[in-house]
Amino acid sequence: MYKEKTRVNKNFTKLTYKGVSLIVLIVTIIVIIILASVIILTISKNNPIESAKEAQFKEDIRTFQYELNLYISKEYAVTSGKRDKKIDALDFEKMKEYIPSFSEKYRGKFVIQYDELRYTDKIDEKEKEYLKELNIKEIEPLLPEGYTELEYIESTGTQYIDTNVLSNNYLGCELIFEYTEINGIQYAIGSLELEKARFTPLFIDNYYSNKPNAFLYTNNISFVPKIYTNKTDTNIHYIKFNCSNSREIIFDNINYGNVEEIGDSTKATIYLFARNYEGFQFGAKLKMYKCIIYENGIAVRNFIPALDSQGKPCMYDTVTKQNFYNKGTGEFIAGPKK
Repeated sequence: MYKEKTRVNKNFTKLTYKGVSLIVLIVTIIVIIILASVIILTISKNNPIESAKEAQFKEDIRTFQYELNLYISKEYAVTSGKRDKKIDALDFEKMKEYIPSFSEKYRGKFVIQYDELRYTDKIDEKEKEYLKELNIKEIEPLLPEGYTELEYIESTGTQYIDTNVLSNNYLGCELIFEYTEINGIQYAIGSLELEKARFTPLFIDNYYSNKPNAFLYTNNISFVPKIYTNKTDTNIHYIKFNCSNSREIIFDNINYGNVEEIGDSTKATIYLFARNYEGFQFGAKLKMYKCIIYENGIAVRNFIPALDSQGKPCMYDTVTKQNFYNKGTGEFIAGPKK
């Protein structure tokens, strides 16, 4: 009887040892998994490559903010604190004017809106986290609710828009456009008052020459520069002109040199798709993709081709938050949705 009991106790002890060993093994595995997870997370969080990228990204953004704030501070100093227009720059080339160090790798990721550096939807989630730490906001919608941005609006020669901007010696503009037909003098933008300033960054003319040419019409005697095109030219063109800065005119990325001062201010407002010479003159047949008008380097009109909430084509100005509709006859043709 005693021997039988001893045998049972020995068997129980063996089972107990086996059970304890199994539990210890499971606990050990769990602990190893936890430690491995912690180590992986720690390594991931302190990844030297990622940390370097983060540090460089933040340093770049701080530099952009510093340069932008420096530019704005200088403007306040020049205007004795009377600066009343905020900077809006939505493309890479314009950003460079205010932020010299703005680099190609950030093209499309940032804009200047209301004097602030803001990010676009091209920023990834990781970069968004960094930008929140730096208090950088996301760009606000450019168009009101219910509006549709278009690639362009097209004129047929009888439509025009009055920008309500008076021509003067401190204006500049950026245009992206495409003529659909060249027949006679056609103005993409312009105003004229005799013996006063003329603001005609570009028009097609086959009256003064034997083939169409585009040129800036400055004062009473100057036509500078002449940019010759082909009579069948319906390519998309880019023109940039800034009176208040370098006074250079750029056409399709070619610098055509400096221009003279335009002259005195006028009572003639600038028209799009035509010239204002005591009213509508020389309407153009073209597609307008973009138009920004600057005064002293600050955007006073930033037109976006759009359909309003009723589906009517217009140019929406992000500066004044207003629609600019056709003042001529007929209707603009809406381009495809952007």
